[in-house]
Amino acid sequence: MVRLIGAGLVIILALAVANYLLYGKDKKKASQEPKSDATPGNQPEPPAPEPNETEQIFELKKLLDAGAITQEEFEQKKSELLDQI
Repeated sequence: MVRLIGAGLVIILALAVANYLLYGKDKKKASQEPKSDATPGNQPEPPAPEPNETEQIFELKKLLDAGAITQEEFEQKKSELLDQI
C-alpha cells in the first residue's frame, strides 16, 4: 500500500515537472503579473492550454522510456487518464 502511494506521488511529481518544462511559467507567476492595457498593437499573450489526457499519456510514456517511472506506474496512470476521456 505504501509503495502504491509512493508511486502515485512520483507520477504526480513527474507530471508537474513535465508540465513545467512544456508550458514554462507556473500559474502563480502568470497570475501575479500586472495586467496591461490590451491595445491593438499590444495584445497580451493567451495563456498556455492545459495538457489534455492524451498529452499526459505521451508525457508518461516519455518518463517510462527515460526510466523515471515503472511500467506498472505507467499502466496505472494511463488507465486513470483513459477513464477520464
